[in-house]
Amino acid sequence: MTTRQRATRTPATRRGRRRGFSVLVVLLLIAVTLGLSYASIRTQSVNVRIQRNASFRASARSAALSGLATALRVMHTNDWQGVDTTLTGSLSPHENFEVRFTTGDPALLPGDAEFDRYPYRVTLDATGYAADPAHPASIAIHRAQAVVELIPRALSEAPAGLDDILDHTLSQWDSGTIELCVPFRVEGPVRFRGRLDLSQALNWAGEPWWWYHAGLNEMRLAGRPDWRPLTGPVGFQFSDQDSDVHDLIRHAMGASTIDTPSNQEFTWQSTDALTRYRLYPGGKPYLMANVSGSLENVRLEPNPETNPAGLFAPSGTVHLRDGVTIHGSLFTRDSSHVDVRGAGVRLEPIHLPALDGTGEAVRLPTLVSSGNIRFHSGSAAELKGLVLAREDVEVRAADQSDLTLRIEGHTSARRLLIRPRDPWDRSSDWWDAVWLLFQLQRATGIPWFPEWLEKTTSLSIQPRIVFEPNPQPSRYHYYHPDEPIYVPHPDDEGLRWNVVRWTMNP
Repeated sequence: MTTRQRATRTPATRRGRRRGFSVLVVLLLIAVTLGLSYASIRTQSVNVRIQRNASFRASARSAALSGLATALRVMHTNDWQGVDTTLTGSLSPHENFEVRFTTGDPALLPGDAEFDRYPYRVTLDATGYAADPAHPASIAIHRAQAVVELIPRALSEAPAGLDDILDHTLSQWDSGTIELCVPFRVEGPVRFRGRLDLSQALNWAGEPWWWYHAGLNEMRLAGRPDWRPLTGPVGFQFSDQDSDVHDLIRHAMGASTIDTPSNQEFTWQSTDALTRYRLYPGGKPYLMANVSGSLENVRLEPNPETNPAGLFAPSGTVHLRDGVTIHGSLFTRDSSHVDVRGAGVRLEPIHLPALDGTGEAVRLPTLVSSGNIRFHSGSAAELKGLVLAREDVEVRAADQSDLTLRIEGHTSARRLLIRPRDPWDRSSDWWDAVWLLFQLQRATGIPWFPEWLEKTTSLSIQPRIVFEPNPQPSRYHYYHPDEPIYVPHPDDEGLRWNVVRWTMNP
C-alpha cells in the first residue's frame, strides 16, 4: 500500500518542479528584456545628452571666436580701451564671451631673435560660454587665443621747428653765443642764429687767421684731406655777422653761405615731466629708468619688457666717466647738465620699428639736456643721433691731444662753444712771428700755412672734434611726454594690427 502511494506521487512532483523552472526562465527572460530595454533607453538618453553637450561646446567655440573677431575689430578703432582691460559681449541669453588684452607674446622669450618685437605685440585671450537653458548651472567653455603685432603707421606730432634742426649737422635752436676755435670740423649744412666768432679768440687776427683757413681749402683742392672747419652751406643772417668772418667763409674756406633769418623756430620741449611713456595709445605705460649721477664702466640698454624704448634719466646732473655705453636715450630734468669726463663714452639711440611702407628706422633723441652738455679734458666720446641742449654744447679748454669728440647726426643748442685748446692758444706776438717765418720760406718751401705750422711747430691741424651727418637715412622723432610715440594714421579709424598667430584651446 505504501509502495503504491509513492508510485503515484512521483510523477506529480516532477511536473510541479518543471512548471516552477519554466516560471523562473520566463521571469529571467522578462528581466533580461527589461534590462535590455532600459539599457537601450539609457543609451539613447546618453546619446541625446552627448549631442546636446556637443551642441553647447560648439556654441561656446562660436562665442570664443566671435569674441576674438569683435576684439580685433575694436582694436582697429579709437574705442579700444587698451591692454590690461577685458572686453565682454553676449550673443544670446545663454551665450557670451570675454576677451582679455595683454602686452606681449607668450611664445617670445628673452634671447629670441625677435624678442625686441615683444612690446609691440598684444595677446588676446578669449573665453566663450554656452549654458543649457534647462540646466543653467551646466556651462560649456571654450578658449581661443590670438597674438597681434602693431603696424606702425604714424608718429605723434613733432614740435615746431624740429625739421629745421634735422636739416643741419650743427645748429642753434635759439640765438646765443657762437665761439668755435680750430681745429674742428663740421661736415654738411649748419645754421647759426647769433654772431659767429670763428677762431678769433686765438689772437691771430689778420693774415695768419685768413691764410690758415685759405690754406686748408687749397690743400683740399690739391687732393689733401678736407680739414676745413665748415664745409657749408652756412646759414645765418648776413646783417648780424662780422663781414670779415663772412668773407673768410666764402672766399678763404670756399664754403657757400645762405642768408637766413635768426628768429627762433624750435619750441623747446621741457623734459621735466618725463617719467613714463607709451609706445602707442592704449599701450602699457613704461617708467623711464632712473640712473646714477655718476656712471662709469656701465652699459645701459633697453629691456623689451620694462623699458623697450631705452629711455634713461638721472635725478640731477650726470657725469659720464670711463667706459660708459648707452644704447638708448638719456634725458636730464630740472636744468641739470651732462658732463662727459671719461674715455670710451659711446651713446647711440636704438632703432624703433620703421613706419609702414618705409625703410627708415625711427630714432628718438640720443641725448637731451635741460641744461648744458660739456666735454671736459680727458674725455673721448662718440655720439650718434640727435643731441640737444637747452643751453650750451661746450667743448672745454684742454690740450688738443687730451680730448676727442665725434658726433654723427644732428647737434643743436642755444650756445655753441669750442674753447681754445693748447697749444693753439698763443699770443698775438707769437702768431705774428710764425707768420713772418712762413712768408720767408714760402717761395721755395711749403706753400700752405697750415702744413707749415704742423711741420715746424707743435700744432696739429687734424681735427679731433668732428660733427658729421648720419651716413644712413633715419627718421628722428622728438618724444613728447603727453603723447605716445606711435599714433593712428589720419586715414585710419584707429591703430592697425597684423595677426601673428591664432590658437584654439591654448
